[in-house]
Amino acid sequence: MSKFIPTRRGNNCPICGDYSGDCRIVGEVVLCHSSVDTDALVAGWRYLHADKSGVWGVYVPDTGSEGKSWQDIAEQRNQRRQLEREQLTAKSLPARERNQQYRAIAKQLNLSRKHRQHLLEHRGLTQSEIDLAVSQGWLRTWIPGQEVFGASPNLAGINPNGKHTLLGVSGISIAALDINGCIVGHQIASDEREKFAKYIWLSSASRSGSSPHLPNGELPLFIWKHPLSASISEVHYCEGSLKSLLVALKLWSQGRTDIVVVGASGGNFASSPQILKTIQSISTKKQCLLYPDAGAIANRQIMLQYSSLYTLLHSSGYELQVAWWGQFTKDDSDIDELPDTATFELITHAQFEALAIVKTEVHNDFCVSDSKQSYYCFHCQTGGNTIKFLMDFDKKSFTDVVLGLAQKHQIPVEWDVENPKRLSLLTVKFVKAKTDIYKIISERIPLHQYGKDYRGACPFHNQKATPFDSISTLFKNLKTKLDNTFRGFGKSFVKPITKPKPQEVKINIPTPSAYQKLGHPHIIYDGDILKTWQKASELGYKAVLDKSATGVGKSHAAGDALPSCFGVDKIFYLAADHTNPTTLSVEVNFGNVLPRNNGFKEDESRLTPLGHPFKVHPKKDEQPDTPGNCYRAPLFHTLAGKNLSGIEQSNESPICATCDLAGACKNSKGNGYGFRAERSVAFSYDRLRAHPDSMPNTKESEYEKWMGIWDEAGRLIKSTKLIDVKLADFDKTWAELEAKLPQHHTTLTYLRRSLRSFLTGELKQPYHGWNDAEIRERLPPAPDNILLLADEIENELSPEIDKILKQSDSVDFRGNAGKGVSKATRSLIRSTLRKEAYTESSKNLDSVLLNWLPQFLRIWGGEKGAFRCQWSVLTIANRDKKHADIVKAFNFNVFLDATVDPDTLALRLGIQRHELLVIEKLKPTYQNLRIIQVGGFGKLGKERSDSLDQRVQLFQAWLRQKHSDIDFIDWLAFSDFAHFREGRGSNQFINHSTLASLGIPYQNIGALQMEYQTLTGKSPEGEEFQAFVDAHVQEEIVQEVGRLRSHLAPDQDKTFYFVADYDIDFLALELPGVKIELIDVINLCPEAASEGNQTKWGILQALKQLHEQSVKVTSDVVAAAAGISQPYLSKIAKPFGGWKRLEKILLLLLNKLYSVSNIFSSSEQELLDKPESELTDSEYKELKDLEAIKFMATQYLPLAFNEPEIDVPAEVNMVVESFGWKAFEQIVGLMPIQSFAKLLGILINMLPSSVVEEFRGAIAFDDEKMEVTG
Repeated sequence: MSKFIPTRRGNNCPICGDYSGDCRIVGEVVLCHSSVDTDALVAGWRYLHADKSGVWGVYVPDTGSEGKSWQDIAEQRNQRRQLEREQLTAKSLPARERNQQYRAIAKQLNLSRKHRQHLLEHRGLTQSEIDLAVSQGWLRTWIPGQEVFGASPNLAGINPNGKHTLLGVSGISIAALDINGCIVGHQIASDEREKFAKYIWLSSASRSGSSPHLPNGELPLFIWKHPLSASISEVHYCEGSLKSLLVALKLWSQGRTDIVVVGASGGNFASSPQILKTIQSISTKKQCLLYPDAGAIANRQIMLQYSSLYTLLHSSGYELQVAWWGQFTKDDSDIDELPDTATFELITHAQFEALAIVKTEVHNDFCVSDSKQSYYCFHCQTGGNTIKFLMDFDKKSFTDVVLGLAQKHQIPVEWDVENPKRLSLLTVKFVKAKTDIYKIISERIPLHQYGKDYRGACPFHNQKATPFDSISTLFKNLKTKLDNTFRGFGKSFVKPITKPKPQEVKINIPTPSAYQKLGHPHIIYDGDILKTWQKASELGYKAVLDKSATGVGKSHAAGDALPSCFGVDKIFYLAADHTNPTTLSVEVNFGNVLPRNNGFKEDESRLTPLGHPFKVHPKKDEQPDTPGNCYRAPLFHTLAGKNLSGIEQSNESPICATCDLAGACKNSKGNGYGFRAERSVAFSYDRLRAHPDSMPNTKESEYEKWMGIWDEAGRLIKSTKLIDVKLADFDKTWAELEAKLPQHHTTLTYLRRSLRSFLTGELKQPYHGWNDAEIRERLPPAPDNILLLADEIENELSPEIDKILKQSDSVDFRGNAGKGVSKATRSLIRSTLRKEAYTESSKNLDSVLLNWLPQFLRIWGGEKGAFRCQWSVLTIANRDKKHADIVKAFNFNVFLDATVDPDTLALRLGIQRHELLVIEKLKPTYQNLRIIQVGGFGKLGKERSDSLDQRVQLFQAWLRQKHSDIDFIDWLAFSDFAHFREGRGSNQFINHSTLASLGIPYQNIGALQMEYQTLTGKSPEGEEFQAFVDAHVQEEIVQEVGRLRSHLAPDQDKTFYFVADYDIDFLALELPGVKIELIDVINLCPEAASEGNQTKWGILQALKQLHEQSVKVTSDVVAAAAGISQPYLSKIAKPFGGWKRLEKILLLLLNKLYSVSNIFSSSEQELLDKPESELTDSEYKELKDLEAIKFMATQYLPLAFNEPEIDVPAEVNMVVESFGWKAFEQIVGLMPIQSFAKLLGILINMLPSSVVEEFRGAIAFDDEKMEVTG
């Protein structure tokens, strides 16, 4: 399919004459932006319809229609528009009715958590600002299809067919207010911007209902007036609906409630002249202010809208000033994105239009652009369009100039309907379209062609201007840009919500009641570890958290603990990897409770303290090295995966009951059996190590006589259970429910439909999936008897496991039946029958329903829990109390964890914070530890772009050169040493002098959200939840720093690099005496910094060079040139080939500070990547040219710049002469940042001292930043 081409001069829109790119043409099809909903009645063209987006009207040739002149077209448009106004007036509701009905609808809607979070995180609003906007009815979540009450079918956005449902698209609705605060319309900030426009007017016109137009035919504006404002002194204008609200809220928060902010879609203020007139009439000042969007000066259509606003205000006696903060391109900040500390200058509208022509390129000549239909003088900074030129040149008014041009081109003149003394915008538009600026100006002054433009002597500017004025102008622009974008190197650091340092007291352990009265502080002790635990047990504590630092001997003390010292029969050492202990006393003194298994692999690379290889579960298709103790272990795993409880712990497990080796398993062991015999032997010991999941049922054992020591408690203790539901599980459950409980199925029909849409792809998934709040928003209200329904459904759908499991057939070999059958044959027959029974049982268990629906219903009905859906998987989180129940059943518990947050641990255990005694040995000193935080990489998460990954590798290579024994903890995809694995509990870095951690160790945020909501019943948002997340992050960082065990080698200096933008000030409290330094990567390894920061570093280096060479700048040669004489100008420019070339080179270097673009074209890059064997002769020659460019940029010039005897200006001139300007631009783009900085410094130093001082002022760095070096 051919691509639609934007209109331009020479390819005007045949419908409206536009050449700004607003309309589109392909072949014989025209998309006209001016005539969208109705036929423009243009000769030779037939209107079909509006396109799906509602942005363009679709036209095709109509060979049967009679031609009409432009005069006829204008007359018919006037008549048609008058008819449209009358039709809109007849259907449109007045403001008071609209306001009443829109506010009635607002009471039935709310602002969703997703949209509230978006406004907080991406639009910079505060909670109080959002609350104000919501309370006023200005912001709501708009859900098409939702039924509402109290709305007329004549209201825009309401289905006119009497269904009282909302139309439009889903998103945030933004109220359009009139000057009295009445809501007269809405725009929707669309959720699906790939499919729809960003902002869409709420309308019913496509269904023969009302458009958003007011009774007077104008579109509403967004007039943001503070609800408590007594008087208005100023009116500010800002493009857009939501953006203008953000600006208003920002101004009001600064106390400027006397300002009204007016927004307009697309900046089209002038389409509502009556409203504008009303707005301005309430202001006490004649000045008003416009905030142009970033990049607006490059958008001719927007500039035309701004110009129309200026014309309307100016004709009414108001002065329009423009706020300018250097927003040349869309990469710059809009007004709502600027920090509060940012400043801007006020310029006139004429100066603003001049900027639209020059953008960031500055030349010292009068320039006429035929493509832009504009002119500009770079000396006196005047410019504009054809009309402006004639006004200044002929000293005529705007109206006189337009009338003269209209007469010249025989264009019919129309006057504004509301103001008969003012020309209509359509007339002005036709005049501009028919007038050629080159022809007009060339008739008055000589012009010569200069590239695509034309140059000549400016008839307006001050002839005394110097050639350096253009450079000064660029420095001023540079200053404005840097003032608002340069805030030091690197991105903003993630600022964690760090809890206040807990109260620490060095006292004897108090009684539990006294501990509660003290406010449950951390008790600092300096005595024996075991005796301290014993004392706590004797005082009646049931739960003790020992937060003593890693390496002080907690685990060793645990291994020496005796049951008799704590008044219990047994001590259990509970650990995630209890089979592979890392502490000698634990391995020697504690028996192991092996889990059910089908055999382990032995990892000879890792050994226990006694020298045994680590036992790990085999991977898929791996054969185990040890015999298994239960060949039916996979059946237990299958049932556990179905969320069926009580299968493992019961002494009468149906899996065991149907096993033909059950008897042998209890009394002996062999290949594939013996689990119960091993367990029985293990439980005969008085000290055991186990995983808490392998512990017996609390109701069937003597826990009151037992004690638990929990290793790495923060990671070990689980408090939530996650159930993953896929579409197949979903459909299977509902089908079973319909068959067994049809009445329940009918009751829950709407729930089924709503939930299923998340799994089928009917709903477009947000980037991070749907969270709990977003899922609940789409669910119907839960029935009152929902908990009863859940119990009945669980009872009915529970499988009868004993009937599903297959017991192997038996063969009686007694008597004659066994004669002649060898022992080996008998064993083979039994083994074969056993395998057949196992295979059938496994198949049957796979068909068992996933037990998810009852849990979902209970949480839906109000029990604590959470939902999440991502990638067509619904996840349900509910409370898993197994570990907490074990803690409560034990006589006494000690939790070993140096970093876990006590509040979080108490929350997981389901106990009050004062019930958890927190103790800690006196912290060791970390004076030999140096932590270097390297900024400039962002968060360094699991997903990294190729460029970011390359930067990380460059920095790692730099670190390896500096530290021979360094290792890196990173995400598993990037390193063998991973966060959450080798990052905690590991001793393998104990002999290292240096260790680096890359990236902020965030756990899965979705999982943390679900855990938080399940534990607290609160929504996972706000500072409380953020503190919960940050506690986990900080816990992990402390663990990773602790891997060096620096306090165990106080005479050895150790270094830890933390490479991520996260504030680690909290480490100073955790590690007494530690030295923490913050360094940006630009100062260590500039090549590993981002391209933008490399550029900023280049500025610093150039400035540092100026600072060091200040004597040269004030030398006699320069001082004598204070008058900037022509001989001096020639002298400093001659080595570069003249002033023009010197200026051009300097501008190229300075413009590189504004933006970064691709160095090679796509075709050139393809050529560079292509194997030489596949090149043609011409391609081979072009490749060698490109390689020569890379050689000059990366090798030749960097070496030349560092040779003192080399004449750098002459060398640069030689390169330009030899390679040409285009190639030289590519060379500059490829040049290393150090060479770029050197060349920039050399050029700046050649300029007069006054110009150099302007450059210094533009940068305005302090001395500390000037000292930064690579």
